[in-house]
Amino acid sequence: MRNALVLTTYWVGVIVFAYLIAFGGVRGVETPVPVSARAVEPTVSFYAESGEQYSLSYPVAWALGEIDERTVLVDPSGQVEVSVFLVAQAIPEVALLEALGIMAESCEPGGIPAHDVAPAGDVERAVRIDGPVTEKSTSYAIGHLHGDQTLVLLVEGRPEAVDTLEADLDQIAAALSIPAASPPEPEEPAPPVVEL
Repeated sequence: MRNALVLTTYWVGVIVFAYLIAFGGVRGVETPVPVSARAVEPTVSFYAESGEQYSLSYPVAWALGEIDERTVLVDPSGQVEVSVFLVAQAIPEVALLEALGIMAESCEPGGIPAHDVAPAGDVERAVRIDGPVTEKSTSYAIGHLHGDQTLVLLVEGRPEAVDTLEADLDQIAAALSIPAASPPEPEEPAPPVVEL
C-alpha cells in the first residue's frame, strides 16, 4: 500500500509539472519555440557600387568600406583584404598585372599564366592571375571584361588566412555582378507552428 501511494504521488507530480511547463505556469522554464518560428539571420550582405556599375554579396562578418574608387572588404581577423574596382582597360590581363603590382612590360609573353574562370554577370570573359607568394603574403586577381572596362577583384593577405577563408572568397567572387544586380528580397520567417 505504501509503494502504491509513493508511485501515485510521483506520477501526479510529473503530470502537474508537465502541465505547468506546457501552459506556462512555471517561471524560469521557457517553452521551446519550433525551429520554423525562429527568425532567420542573414549570412550575407548585399552591396551595389554607388554608380550601380557592379554589385557583390559578402559574408556579414566582413567589414566593407570605400577607399577612392575601390570597394574594400576585410575579413574579421584583418588578415585578408579584398578590393573591387573598375579599370578602363579592355585587356583583363593587363589590368590584373597592374593591380598585382607586376609591370606588364617586364613580363615575357606567356610568362605569367592567366586562367579563364567563370564570368560574373554580363561579361565577355573572366581571367585569374596569381600574384607572387611569400611567407607573409599572397595575392591573386580576377578580371571580368565588360565592354572596354575590366572589373578587378584583388585578394591580398597572409597565405594561411587566404587558404582558411577560401569558401568566403569563392562566395564573394561568385556573387560579383556587372552591371549591378538588384538586392535580394529579404527572407521572411515562416509563421510559427503550434503543436498541441
